[in-house]
Amino acid sequence: MSSHKGPVSLVLSGGGARAAYQVGVLKYFAEQTDHLPFQIITGSSAGSLNAAVLAQHAPDFKQGVAHLEEIWTNLTTQQVYIAKALPLTWGLIKGLIQFLRAGKGRKLRQRGLFDSSPLMDLITRNMDFEKLHNKLEEGHLRALAITATGYSMPFTTTFCSGNSLRAWIRPGRVGVPTRLGPLHLLASSSLPFLFPAVRIHEAYFGDG
Repeated sequence: MSSHKGPVSLVLSGGGARAAYQVGVLKYFAEQTDHLPFQIITGSSAGSLNAAVLAQHAPDFKQGVAHLEEIWTNLTTQQVYIAKALPLTWGLIKGLIQFLRAGKGRKLRQRGLFDSSPLMDLITRNMDFEKLHNKLEEGHLRALAITATGYSMPFTTTFCSGNSLRAWIRPGRVGVPTRLGPLHLLASSSLPFLFPAVRIHEAYFGDG
């Protein structure tokens, strides 16, 4: 990595258990170096929490990976969601109706089959966003980016925190400089129809 002239980026995608496997790979790299070897970290879906936890510990790579290992070793489904009494079939039907209505120009506020408040608690317990932004301002990391899907938009949105960042537009996706917080991680991790959509400003977002 030392011979690479440009910034080294880490991309942590979702896929449920894949986010847990990411920790194993990161642990291997952390055995080679104490210092975070990445200048830009991006995350989506379940990978968004991994990305944010690593970023808040920058430049201490080992500490960040140890924190992630603790989270995933002790994680249970009760820390992610609560099953609602609403019948699953009816919940799916309502979700599909809302999705179709959104396609006709209406704002989509998708309800979920499960209560995701435990996931929000997990995020707030493990993230110190003030610490994260201090790390970014001090230059220990160039940027942290979290991707989510806007349910009433024809593109994905990447929310970015860092120094001197500018908005960008690409086919099917946009980048929005912002001060990241727990709602961005919750939105990126909220699976469609399973978890409620998350409101950020005037739009509703879900799994990135």
